[in-house]
Amino acid sequence: MRVFISHSFKDNDFMLLSRLGASLVDYGLSVSKSDLTPRSTTGNALTNINKFNIAGAKYFIGLVSWLDPESPRLQLEWQFAMNAGMPHLLLVEGHQVPKALEDFPVILFNRTDNQAAINYIESRLENEKGLENIEAVTRRFSLQAALQLMKSIDNKSTIPSNLVA
Repeated sequence: MRVFISHSFKDNDFMLLSRLGASLVDYGLSVSKSDLTPRSTTGNALTNINKFNIAGAKYFIGLVSWLDPESPRLQLEWQFAMNAGMPHLLLVEGHQVPKALEDFPVILFNRTDNQAAINYIESRLENEKGLENIEAVTRRFSLQAALQLMKSIDNKSTIPSNLVA
């Protein structure tokens, strides 16, 4: 089963992306990520590589960094996945949901206190027990990977003071 991870490119700290991807692989899922070539970070069009990778995935995870909460490319990739009817999970770093995502369920997290995110994910996992179709299993693995990410984040990371609770 393939999962596509879209993420904000302005975040040069790829620690979150790397840990999330590694956790998904540990659960036996294959992972593709947003194309890192310069043409994919500019303009308002998706690259063919990203379209191909999203179309080949069964689940979409958006990882929204505090450095680029309104990432146009991430929003384009997510919209492409939504238009294809792909199930998704949106992880948003910070204390506010970006305007473009306000009408959709997201998991808010931050690097100084993840307990609320951990509690929310654990409750979602509890609700998933007993569901065994492919979508439910992929969603459960994605939530478990997100939970591992939240528990592994270094609370001593450098964070702008306006994002510290």
